[in-house]
Order: sequence, then structure tokens, then C-alpha cells
Amino acid sequence: MRVLADQRVIRYAVGTSSTLALSQILAWDQSYLAAVFAATFLALPMSPPKLKGGLVFLIILMAALLLGLLILGPLKYYEAAGLLLLALSFFSVFYYALKGGNPLVTALAIAGLAAVPIVGVLSVPAAISVCVSLLKAGLVALLALWFFHAIFPDPPVIANAVVQPAAATPAGPVVPPARLAARSTLVVMPVLVWLLATSGVSNIAVAIKVSSMGQQASADSSRQAGWSLLASTFIGGVAAILIWMVLKVWPSLLLYSLLVLLAGLVMGRRIFAGAAFAPGGQVWSYGYVTMLIILGPIVLDSGDAAGGRFLDRLLMFLGATVYSVLAVFFFDAVMGHRKVHNDRVPLGKANT
Repeated sequence: MRVLADQRVIRYAVGTSSTLALSQILAWDQSYLAAVFAATFLALPMSPPKLKGGLVFLIILMAALLLGLLILGPLKYYEAAGLLLLALSFFSVFYYALKGGNPLVTALAIAGLAAVPIVGVLSVPAAISVCVSLLKAGLVALLALWFFHAIFPDPPVIANAVVQPAAATPAGPVVPPARLAARSTLVVMPVLVWLLATSGVSNIAVAIKVSSMGQQASADSSRQAGWSLLASTFIGGVAAILIWMVLKVWPSLLLYSLLVLLAGLVMGRRIFAGAAFAPGGQVWSYGYVTMLIILGPIVLDSGDAAGGRFLDRLLMFLGATVYSVLAVFFFDAVMGHRKVHNDRVPLGKANT
């Protein structure tokens, strides 16, 4: 099991850093998103999808992007109706995930729904450009998932098994999926409304991070959800600051990739344990993705103002995290703790 975990750590770190380097060399808009998707995919202790499954994922991403474009009309001319449609879309995705939906599908759908409206309310051509960038990033990340699983394969017995452990059976009644999905939507929507009011391409990374916070906020326990949100942002923020300080001394793509590789090796040891997540592994996974989301847009920037934008991005992430934690506790305080049976399927049971 230790050898299996080490192999997955290497695959995680090498796959993400290599995807980051490739995306930077290709230099398309928002290229860092390929590394964000790759880190999300490679963090899942499960077998990669087959070719048919990969095509389904890309089709779902295209559908989510198309839905984001269709929502632009109501958002621009009938704001209340547009926001309601966006909220219902996020609720549906979160509910799908909580009922045992495939985590890769969830990640792609959330990214598409979060990114397109942020830019599209100002410029439809810019929104279409963002859609193209997201499709490229999703395709590169999917290819990286297949390639690095081929280079660092799991043992056959493990590869064909359901490797993520089922959630522990709670001692008492737990929260139904619909309520958790509503809580996640509450975490996401107000911040997205604020980002829509200050829309711009630079807000895409923040929107995707906030949407991922909605996934983290789906934990049954308010304390567990709040801790996950705070810890992942702290981990990602500290790692991003350290890497940024080194890059200011020697700005180099090679050094950038090696630092991301090192961070993946260090954090990966906290993510994987044998054939499943380590305790708290998902928090460290979100932390690593947070680091990439903070660094990606800033590294693509140029000029003396990049340092100021880096600090602004950190403050935005901190503010969004504090709000998300408060929103989780506020929602649970208002709704109360109803004793209802939870029929969720564990995430790892989703078919690939």
C-alpha cells in the first residue's frame, strides 16, 4: 500500500507540473487551467476513464459551457431570472455530486458554469474565447490523465477496484443531499454575483476557486466544512507565497515547473494513503489546486504591477474563504439540524 501511495504521489506531482509546463509553452489564454484540471483529475484515487468515458466528459464540459453561454442573455437583460437559472444549475451539479455522481464530470461542469458568465456579461466574443480555452485545458488534462496513468500504472487488482473508501456511517442522523446542495449553492452564488458586478477575465480563477469551495462545503458537519475551506486556502496561499518569492529572484519556466513538482511531492504525501485518500487528503488536494489558481494568472502577467496583483488575488481568496465559512454556519443555524436519513452514494462509487 505504501508503494502504491508513493507511485500515485509521483504521478500526481509529475503529471501536474508537466501539464503546467506544456500549457505555458503553448501559451493560449488561461493556459494554467490545464494544470488545475490535471491536478483535480490525478488527485482522485480511481482508475482513469476509458476512451468513451473521456469523450463523455468533454461533451459534458461543452454542454456546461453552452449552458453558461445561454444564461448570458437572461443575465444581461433579465438579471433576476439569469441569476436564478445560474443558481439552479449549480444546485443541480452539487446535488448530482452528492448523489454519487462522477467527480470528473462535476469538476468540468462547475468550471464551465463559473467561468463563462463572469466574462460574458461584458463581451460575448470574450466568453467564446474563454470556452475555447477551457475546452483546450480539459482536453490536455484528460490526455495527461491517460498518459501518466500509463507511465505510472496502478497494480491491476487496484486499478480495477473501487479505491475510494465509503464514507463512515455516522452515529446519528445525517443531512440529506438536497440541503447540502442548497448550502453549497449559498456559498457560491453571492460571491459569483459580486464577481459578475466586477466582471473581467482576471476573475475567472477566483470564480473557479469559489465554485470548488461549494464542493468543499458539502460536508455533513459545519465544523468539518469550515475547517476544509480555511485549511485548503491557508495551505494553497502559503505555498503560492513561497513559490512567488523564489520566482521573483529567478523568473524561469523551468524553475516554476520544478517548484510546482516539489509542492506536488510534498502535498501528495498528505493526499494519498494506499488505495484511498489519506485522512484530510481532500483538504490538501484543494490546497494544491488553490496554489495553482493563485499562481497561474499572476505568472502570466508581466510588468512591475504583478506583485500588487498577487497580493490583491490573495486578499480576494481570503475574503471569499471567510465568507464561505460564515455562510456554512449561517445556513445551518437558520435551517437547523433536521434528523433526516441521507441516501447519498459515496463519491468513490461513481462509475468511470
